[in-house]
Amino acid sequence: MVVLGQVDDAGVEDLEVGAEMELVFDTLFEDDENEYVVWKWRKVAA
Repeated sequence: MVVLGQVDDAGVEDLEVGAEMELVFDTLFEDDENEYVVWKWRKVAA
């Protein structure tokens, strides 16, 4: 299965096929009434 999403704290040069990732949540943006939260991938620290 492939699950697409943004990557947090890494550039394209930092990624490799098969790298272990974890799912994290981050604020995409806020307005006067709401905070819009999205999920992102983050590389697991070695």
